[in-house]
Amino acid sequence: MRLVLAVIILITSLWAQDTVQPNYRPPLSSRNSMQSTAPPASTSPAGVNCPDVDGSPGCGSFNEMLRKGDKDVLGSLRGYDAYICFKETEDAFAIISLEPPDAVQFMTTKHQGRLEKPGVVFLNGYKNGVGEQTQMWFGKWSKAPLAASADASFTTLSGSSHAAYITNSEITLSFTYTNQAKSQTDNTIQVRRSTLRFVESYSWPPADKKDPGGIKENGRCSEMNLPNQ
Repeated sequence: MRLVLAVIILITSLWAQDTVQPNYRPPLSSRNSMQSTAPPASTSPAGVNCPDVDGSPGCGSFNEMLRKGDKDVLGSLRGYDAYICFKETEDAFAIISLEPPDAVQFMTTKHQGRLEKPGVVFLNGYKNGVGEQTQMWFGKWSKAPLAASADASFTTLSGSSHAAYITNSEITLSFTYTNQAKSQTDNTIQVRRSTLRFVESYSWPPADKKDPGGIKENGRCSEMNLPNQ
């Protein structure tokens, strides 16, 4: 009888050790390990792959501003066909923002056989991580009645100091400003939309025979189309 009682007590003791008590809580370290460690989903748009723009120093600055949710940069991207153009050796980039023409917005005009709608093009330039310039071109999109909206071309109004001509193949923007020598500099930017290569040229009246009267800089662009929020 004593042997049976001892066996019962032993079995009860072992069962109690293997059973989790109702008020039992694992150690804090164990509770932390059981919680999900998945990082929160990122809401920042994907940046530019810098090798695609020849590793331009400006690419890092652009991605940093995008990652930090810079309002000016995002405002130049959302709702536009945007081209971010990087110079080869400078920490500089420019965002060209094209308002995509919608087919239902085109109207008939006095120009027979053409449909038109007003438009505006923006350029916002940054250097060393801060804003450097803002330019605007006012004009019109034009296309044939049966042509797709993507085939529309953009031209500025005649007599403007800012001239633009945009097709589905190339973007050409130019403007004039007063330089430090108090003369006028003509600034032209050309972007080939198929290859995303760009050339920016500056020309001015030579001050002397040693003055080249102009320079050209090359680079590559990246295209972005972010929806409005």
